[in-house]
Amino acid sequence: MNYYGNMGGIKIWIIIANIFGIVSGVVGLIAFFAYMQLFIDNNTFNTIPIENYGIIAILGAITTFISMQTIIFGIYLINFLVKNSDEEISNNRYILAALSLTVGGIFTPFILARLRSENVVSTIAPRFSTSRAISLHSLIGGVTGLIVFFGIILGCTSKNGLNLSDLFNSNANEYVRIGSIVLISFLAGSSLYGLLSTLLFFQKNAYEKYNNKNSLMNFLGYLNAIVITFELIIMLIWSVIRIISLLIDIFANGRERGILFGMLNAIINLITIISIIFVMWIIVETIKGMWTRNNEATIVSFKRMEEMQNKRIGETSFSE
Repeated sequence: MNYYGNMGGIKIWIIIANIFGIVSGVVGLIAFFAYMQLFIDNNTFNTIPIENYGIIAILGAITTFISMQTIIFGIYLINFLVKNSDEEISNNRYILAALSLTVGGIFTPFILARLRSENVVSTIAPRFSTSRAISLHSLIGGVTGLIVFFGIILGCTSKNGLNLSDLFNSNANEYVRIGSIVLISFLAGSSLYGLLSTLLFFQKNAYEKYNNKNSLMNFLGYLNAIVITFELIIMLIWSVIRIISLLIDIFANGRERGILFGMLNAIINLITIISIIFVMWIIVETIKGMWTRNNEATIVSFKRMEEMQNKRIGETSFSE
């Protein structure tokens, strides 16, 4: 029995999962802007103060930036799967897991974890590979975020004779004004950073130059790894918070639901906790893989599970 499945099936499932993520990102953007358009077309919109335009623009830009990360990382993962061999995919599994986890993808790391547990030596430096994906997102996400922000502001203010400068003068809400300035600065910085990083990591013979210890490329590689690690740590913290909330729900609200529903709720929560712990395990192994020396790492160990599976097979064969 091949407990870990074949690589062809694993690739298909990961591609399907990422196509679903891309479609979800696109649909989410379309739904958001369709709702905003209906809101803008409302006749009462002309009576809304300039601060509300800023809030809508900020929400639109942030939504765009986050959705572009899901879309770009999904496309990058699919392209990686299509162009590389089964061995390369297996050896670089924690790179794929890192990119998937940062956008909230759980299915891809779970499937990758079903590969045979063994020390793998990456054929691509993880900080180089992830830097290429981050470069594209920083550039495209930053530019599209700026376009959305100013597009919403200019489109809204043109309906009632206001100017863009009205959002930033002293009469505007201080929090919205500061928030707009911070967001514009972040998106502009992201665009410039993405442009520089893209030119470096997508240039001819980029990987050879990176391995030759190009100082700027290596610095950006470490910087991008820090960004991904920070996002993964945030996911770890959020996972711990979820586990605590589920435990509180079991012990605090169990009696109110009665014995039967209380036990059912406890079982469901315990299953959820186990799945969260599994995800946390993968996150920790992924972080270790991102920072390991000599590009060698094991994403997650299933040796004990494999031994139990083989033991069951042996017992079944003996009984027969």
